[in-house]
Amino acid sequence: MSLKYLYLLLNLGTLLVPFLFSFRKEANFSKEWKYFLSANLLVALGFIIWDIAFTKMGVWGFNPAYLCGIYIANLPLEEVLFFITIPYACTFIFFSMRYYFPKPLFVKHQRTVFILWSLLALIIGLIFINKWYTSTTFILCAFLFIYIAFRHKEYYGHMVLAYLISTLPFLIVNGVLTGSFIPEQVVWYNDEENLGLRIFTIPVEDTHYSLLLQFLNVMLFQGFKSQFSTKNNK
Repeated sequence: MSLKYLYLLLNLGTLLVPFLFSFRKEANFSKEWKYFLSANLLVALGFIIWDIAFTKMGVWGFNPAYLCGIYIANLPLEEVLFFITIPYACTFIFFSMRYYFPKPLFVKHQRTVFILWSLLALIIGLIFINKWYTSTTFILCAFLFIYIAFRHKEYYGHMVLAYLISTLPFLIVNGVLTGSFIPEQVVWYNDEENLGLRIFTIPVEDTHYSLLLQFLNVMLFQGFKSQFSTKNNK
């Protein structure tokens, strides 16, 4: 059986439920689309440039057996869509958590946790500086975490909660992409450029790559939303 549309179907499946629930009377995420799209455009552009560079360098690549065959800037269409569908689903989760649990979460020791997390990520990134995926991902996360630690925002706890909730879907989608349940990998990784440690079939770096993608989208989403609200209140 041909699986050439598998990656495309994974994208659509990721988007389906959040999209359908975006039009509820309560927690209507469709009214927030302008903020999400503004944030996502900036973040996706950065990740696509990163993706193009690493694909060209052979840090990772794509199995044409699972692709529809359409390419944008030498990236499969499905890979470009990944930077839209995944952030949409995760920002939707974040938005919903903020609606149903409006009080700040995980406030106690938040700064300490992010400082320690930043130091750990930086150490890993510097120790494995010769491995492109490991060093780039963990060093970028280290800078992000230290920024979060000293720029307290009351929504950061919800951002972490949304990331934790997304862990199970992450394991399923990334698991399939990296070869779980199917004969070959959809996305292959050069283990010379990562730690070679896997969560099932998923490179451990993917946990922080995903976190970086989610946190940046949410932070810019909130930033655009706050900026718009400030202008309206003047």
